Amino acid sequence: MLHQVSSVSYDAVHLALLPPVFAYFMRFVIAEKPIKRSELAVFLVLLVWIVNVRLVAFTPLLLLFFVIKPALVEQNRRRYLAIAAGLLAAALLLTLVLSLTYYPRDTAITDTATYDSWKQLSYVLRGPWRFPVACSTAASPA
Repeated sequence: MLHQVSSVSYDAVHLALLPPVFAYFMRFVIAEKPIKRSELAVFLVLLVWIVNVRLVAFTPLLLLFFVIKPALVEQNRRRYLAIAAGLLAAALLLTLVLSLTYYPRDTAITDTATYDSWKQLSYVLRGPWRFPVACSTAASPA
């Protein structure tokens, strides 16, 4: 574990973020009284952060918000929906910003080829059925 934490990889970030996310989540799941806004905000920020470290694998973690009883988040249905929409909008906006600024510069050279995430993204957007190929090959597809 010390090796992964000290390495320069996404694993170090996830190893650091997963315990607080899990702790907050469990705290909310077993709660019997409404959640404080500040605690909910911290949880939502942690969720958006962990999802944006590695998008594809961790995107479903955003759904953890919907496992929490809505009454604990907000009694008013309309306000609950506004909070949920705000979470999804913030995650989408941050993901879009990171995608436009980070992906064009994300390249790596492997033993067999050059990996270019911008080319992979373009490849997948030309046809969603290409997604498994983009995920399974080290080199970026043409």
